Amino acid sequence: MASRETQQRSSLRMLSRIRIIFLDFRFMYRIDDMMY
Repeated sequence: MASRETQQRSSLRMLSRIRIIFLDFRFMYRIDDMMY
């Protein structure tokens, strides 16, 4: 049960990391659009 909880927590952390990366990518893309 405890291991399952830790697994869920790690997956959540990974999701948040992916979300941050995605947001960063979108921001960079937007800046590129503004530059050109």
